[in-house]
Parts: sequence; C-alpha cells; structure tokens
Amino acid sequence: MIKKLIFSLFAISAALACDDCEETIERARKIIAENPNDSNAYNSRAIAYFQLKDYHRAIEDFTKAIEIIPDYAPFYVNRGLTFLNMEFYDRAIDDFNKIIALEPDEETHYHNRGLAYFRLGELKNAESDAERACKLGQCDLKNIIESSKPKRD
Repeated sequence: MIKKLIFSLFAISAALACDDCEETIERARKIIAENPNDSNAYNSRAIAYFQLKDYHRAIEDFTKAIEIIPDYAPFYVNRGLTFLNMEFYDRAIDDFNKIIALEPDEETHYHNRGLAYFRLGELKNAESDAERACKLGQCDLKNIIESSKPKRD
C-alpha cells in the first residue's frame, strides 16, 4: 500500500513539473491499471496531457477524477482552465460555478470565471466577478477590463 501511495505521489509531483510528460503519462497509466479509482493518477495524467496541449485527453482524465471525487475543487479548477484554453467558455463557466460553490471565498475562482465571461463578451458578468475577485485581493481582471474599454477624451 505504501509503495503504491509513494508511486502515486511521485506521478503527481512529476506531472506538476512535467519535465518528461510522456513518462508522467506512462506512470499514471500504470497506477490506473492497478487502481482504476485513483483520482490523483487521472489528475496527474491530465496535467501532463494539458502540458502537451492534448486538451481533449486532459478533459477526459479531469472528468474521470471528478467522477471519483465529485466535490474536490482542484479537479474543477484544472478542467475549467482547460476548457478556457480550448475556448469552451460556457463549459469553463460551469466548472467555475461549481468551484465557487465549493470555495466561495477564493479570489482566483472569480477571476477565472470573470475571464471566461469577458472572453464571451458578457461584460456585466465579467465586471461583477472582477469586482468580487478584487475585493478578495486579486485585481488583475479588473485592470484588464478597464484597459480594454475605449478611452474617453
């Protein structure tokens, strides 16, 4: 059991660094073959796929991790950011809504959802999330939105 746990943790840390994403994918595959309910292995492999810009496979693995542990916010963050990169803004917003329900006081979640709204052209929603994120300590999106507005003379 300890050996499997260490192996699993090694795969996770390797995925985050992803010096060798292919090796991370292979290690995660082996873990999943031994334990198909190892959500961290799916998450690790998904992160490696993300690093390789294989977003569809990343989504599949993040989704599997979510199926195993449905109320774990980091999996939704990862999948939401992947949807954002794929320009699937509505699906990203769905994930960010779930994250915000799980962790309502985290500024990054409002920033990410606001960014998806901004890219969709839903400025009112984007501004609302940017304001909330800024009140919680992250004002980057608010600054982006302000700088994108036409200058008045």
